[in-house]
Amino acid sequence: MQKKKDEVKKRLLDAASRQFIKKGFRGTSIRTIVKQAGTTIGNFYNYFDGKEAVFCELTEETYLKFKYLIDSHRTMDYEEKLIKSSNMDVWRDKIFKLFTPLFEVSDESFLLLFENSEGTKYQDAKDDIINFLSEHFMEHIMQVNPEYKYTQMSKIIARQLIAAVIEILKITEDEDMKKQLIVEEVLFCGLGVMGILKGEINDWY
Repeated sequence: MQKKKDEVKKRLLDAASRQFIKKGFRGTSIRTIVKQAGTTIGNFYNYFDGKEAVFCELTEETYLKFKYLIDSHRTMDYEEKLIKSSNMDVWRDKIFKLFTPLFEVSDESFLLLFENSEGTKYQDAKDDIINFLSEHFMEHIMQVNPEYKYTQMSKIIARQLIAAVIEILKITEDEDMKKQLIVEEVLFCGLGVMGILKGEINDWY
C-alpha cells in the first residue's frame, strides 16, 4: 500500500515539474497537474496542501544545497600547494568535489528555482543566490587585490555564472558532460578573474 502511495506522489511531482517548466508556477493549475498524473484533485490534497507545497518540495533541496555550498566554501581549507598549483587537472578535481552536492539534485529543480518560481516564496531565489555569490566573489577580490576599483564586477561575474549553469543544463542531456562543463565554467571564471586581479598576464604570451 505504501509503495502505491509513493508512486502516486511521484507521479504528481513529475507532472507538476513538467508543467511548471512549461508554463511557470502561475500558469500551472492543480487540475492540470492531477490530469497529467492520472489521479484526482481529492487525491492531490492527500499529499500536498496546495500548488506551492508541490513547488517547494521540488526546489527546496536545491536552494538549501546551493546556499550551503557557498557557505561551506568560505570555511574550506585550501592547501597552499593547491593555491600555487598551475596544474588545471588538480583544480578541476577540487572544483568537481566542491560541486558534488549540487550534482546530486535534478536539472529540473534547478531550472524551476531560477526560471519558473515567480509567484512562490522562492521567486527571489535567483537574485538572493546572485547577491550571495557576489558578496563571496567580493571577498576573494579584496583578498587578491584590495585596491581593485571595479567592484561592480563581483555581481556581473555572479550573474554570468548562474546564466552559464542554466545554459549548460539546457544544451546537453549527457550528465557527465553537464558536470564537466560546469567545472570548466567555474575554472574559467574563478582562475581567470584571479589572474586578472593579480596582473599575471605576461605568462600568456
